Amino acid sequence: MRSMTMSVRQLITAVFLILLVPVTMLTLGSAESQLFDGGSVLPRQTPETGALGAKDEGGYKTEWFVVEDASVARLVPNFESSRRASEAQEVSKCRLLTSGGFYNEAGGPIGYFQTSGEVLGKFEKNRLFDGVLSVNELGVPRITREVPRDPLRFGFQAGPVLIENGQSTKLNLKSDKNARRIIAVTTGENKLILMAIYDPKTVFNGPMLSALQDILESFQKDNGVIIADAINLDGGTASAFLTETVNLTELSPVGSFLCAR
Repeated sequence: MRSMTMSVRQLITAVFLILLVPVTMLTLGSAESQLFDGGSVLPRQTPETGALGAKDEGGYKTEWFVVEDASVARLVPNFESSRRASEAQEVSKCRLLTSGGFYNEAGGPIGYFQTSGEVLGKFEKNRLFDGVLSVNELGVPRITREVPRDPLRFGFQAGPVLIENGQSTKLNLKSDKNARRIIAVTTGENKLILMAIYDPKTVFNGPMLSALQDILESFQKDNGVIIADAINLDGGTASAFLTETVNLTELSPVGSFLCAR
């Protein structure tokens, strides 16, 4: 009887172990899924150009695209052709397409505008459009107060500059209003981040210019990004932000596009 009892115990133990292994593997698989599918500092990187991300901030939604290698970015003038953003994205094969600099009543760029060696506008001092976003021949993105002297892939005047050398700037605004905002950010790692900040209920609406610095400060803290400089690009109804998952189209013609392939 003793040997029979031991055999039954051994059988029960064996059955228990057989049942335990799948449960253990399932638990480990779930933990591995949680480890790799969530909680990253920045959204998961996608091949070639970077990461997509989205976040709600004080009632506004922030979409962003990290351009890991700014040498893949292009500045596409649209002053004369007036293409729709969706058409420009398709023609230029852009994984990201967003609005660039501002334009005047005559349909030309406000201030400096240069792409592929062609200068369409000269730099001019401007209280509001007080910065230049550029990418040099080495693929380094910069936001500066004047046009850099080294050879550029492209550059254009915009503004206001929101963050300079890691510090919020003093904004000299005579008026302010709510509108969808397009922001360019350069990081301490020389990466270019392009952002759209808008009201998801009314997509052409968004924060005031005066609120952008606080939003960017929260973005830094929440995502572990070190912002070196940031500048406001053309927003409102004459803005667009198109990616594989985001489709913020324009209501008015967009003067120029930033394209990342």
